[in-house]
Amino acid sequence: MRHQYRTVSTPHHGSAFFTVEETRTTHPSTPDERVHHVVRHPGGAAIVALDGQDVLCVRQYRPAVDDVLLELPAGRCEPGEAPADTAARELREETGYAAGTITPLLNIFNAPCFCDGISHLFLATDLQPVLWGGEAEMQVYRLPLGDAPAWVADGRITDAKSIIGLLLVANKAHGVLHD
Repeated sequence: MRHQYRTVSTPHHGSAFFTVEETRTTHPSTPDERVHHVVRHPGGAAIVALDGQDVLCVRQYRPAVDDVLLELPAGRCEPGEAPADTAARELREETGYAAGTITPLLNIFNAPCFCDGISHLFLATDLQPVLWGGEAEMQVYRLPLGDAPAWVADGRITDAKSIIGLLLVANKAHGVLHD
């Protein structure tokens, strides 16, 4: 899918919501020292918002991969904010819905090869629309839960947290997994 976004990248040397550290690792079996660059991330939450048989997803441009992706509503935790509160906030901000029930699903490391960021995945049910202004450049999309595995398999969904959350809920809905 091509888009009309244009991205210009500049190295960031100021404060951000994450930091990059150079770490040095040794092991008793070898004198060699390994140097790694590690991103320290505050973590975030993503939410599988189930409305009947549909999951509320969002389409948004991601500059890092220069593409518009279909994803679960998600975002980073604000300082002192519990992951379930982050999930509820992001659901409201990105879709205009509030959940009557939010259930923890799973915690995942996003990219442990270079980042300590963790995503807390939740299931939202009993959805109700709320007053909402929407986020700029973001579109809400209703994905039938039964279609999610095919969309993952054919590459229409490529975001890891979304793949994990959608397949987990789809498998539970079809009795493949048990609590």
